[in-house]
Amino acid sequence: MKKLFLTLTIFILSISFYPVSAMERAADILKKNAVTTGDGLYADSTIDGRYI
Repeated sequence: MKKLFLTLTIFILSISFYPVSAMERAADILKKNAVTTGDGLYADSTIDGRYI
């Protein structure tokens, strides 16, 4: 439980230090690197704009 709390705390603090535009750029980079086979991020074929 302590590890989960610490992880969430670090995540929340890290988000507060980055502007929204930086987060949008990170999302765009991830979407560009979506894969169709193997391990990685996949575009959901049933819901547009959703990635798994």
